[in-house]
Amino acid sequence: MIRIAVVDDFSIVRSGLKQLLEAETEFKVVAEASTGEGALDLASKKVCDIMLLDLEMPRGNTGMETLRCIRETEQDLPILILSSHSEKAQALNTLREGADGYLPKTADASELYAAVRAIAAGHKYISSYVAELLANVRIEEQIAPHERLSQREEYVFKGLCEGRTLTGMASDLGLSVKTVGTYRMRIFQKIGCLSNAELMQYAIAHNLDFQPKNYQGQ
Repeated sequence: MIRIAVVDDFSIVRSGLKQLLEAETEFKVVAEASTGEGALDLASKKVCDIMLLDLEMPRGNTGMETLRCIRETEQDLPILILSSHSEKAQALNTLREGADGYLPKTADASELYAAVRAIAAGHKYISSYVAELLANVRIEEQIAPHERLSQREEYVFKGLCEGRTLTGMASDLGLSVKTVGTYRMRIFQKIGCLSNAELMQYAIAHNLDFQPKNYQGQ
């Protein structure tokens, strides 16, 4: 028997999850809570084998804050995050904070059962949704910062590396000096530089060609 605690601020959601879970004879919902504080109390009492934790609780500690607090004292409690949202950053942040799995509430019952079984057995549960997110993050991490620049940003970036002025580049592009200055700030932010000198050091470190390509519009 897998003992489950369900934490969600909506009573109807808790009841629905209980009914859904207990349709499988191996699952038993042994405790419920509607707040983060309630979840912390259940975790400290060690009443369950796995906790299903809603991420969007509006009162008191949020789901993310609750997850962090539980992980400070109860490292071994398996936690499956349930969320009504599907933002990439949200899903990945919960895993980084120590969740054992993440499921959007749009998941079907079979996936919920699979997640609970896997996590209760001591495994991480990576749904196809989360696996796709992780794959995309790995691809993004392999792209160098300068490869994320737009064509205009690339033009300004190379111009700065050659020592050209904002005024000269603004004239070439048919833009105001202020607009080109905005592009420069975006470049600094994307590449992580604070000055033209640091930008030049970055270009040298990455063996970049300093000759700007002819600008051809957007």
